[in-house]
Order: sequence, then structure tokens, then C-alpha cells
Amino acid sequence: MQAIVETLFDAAYLSTVITLGILMIRRSKGNVQYTLFGWMAVVLGAGDSFHLIPRALALCEQVGIIASGKGSPSKPEYFIKNHLREELPEGREHEEDADALSDPAAHAHPPSPLSYAARAAK
Repeated sequence: MQAIVETLFDAAYLSTVITLGILMIRRSKGNVQYTLFGWMAVVLGAGDSFHLIPRALALCEQVGIIASGKGSPSKPEYFIKNHLREELPEGREHEEDADALSDPAAHAHPPSPLSYAARAAK
């Protein structure tokens, strides 16, 4: 729970500080002090991101949320199972195959895509 709340807070903090800094710079209208404070906010947010983003990723990893770089956090053992179901034409018929593929002990070598085509042709 702490990992999720702390990560959400960090994201809100970084977004707010950097956004407000950029707004201050754009709306300074020649006021040097206002521009300086805007740059200070942007530098603060950018500097904090160097330690808050890795910390947030590490905290999320502790609770099982892993940033996979595929657009959403996912656990590796569910990735094969869920994405295989999405790619097969009739997902319900092949659920047992998807379950078997997600369990590394069940199959040392996953079945080839040709076996699915052969079943579909029958």
C-alpha cells in the first residue's frame, strides 16, 4: 500500500512542480524574478526526478508491479498467458494451451504456431 501511495504522490509532485515552473517561465512577461523562480521550479523537479523515479520503480517491484516498457505494468508470468489469448482466433478453445504456456514447468518448449493452424484446419 505504501508503494502505491508514495508512487502516486511522487508522480503528482513532479508533475505539479515542473508544470508550475514552465507556466511561470511562459507567463513572466519580462519579470526577471518571476522567470528565475520558474527556472528554479523546473530544475528542482528535474533534479528530484533523478531519485524519485528509480525509488518509485523499486517500491512497485517489491509489491509485484514491474514496468515492462510495453505501455502498462505487468507481471511476466501473466504476459504470455494474456497476450496469447488475445492473439488466438477463438480464445476460449485455447485457454488450456495458454495456461500451459504460462507455466514453464508444463512445457520445456512451447508449441509452434503451426500446431494451432493444424487444429484450426480440422
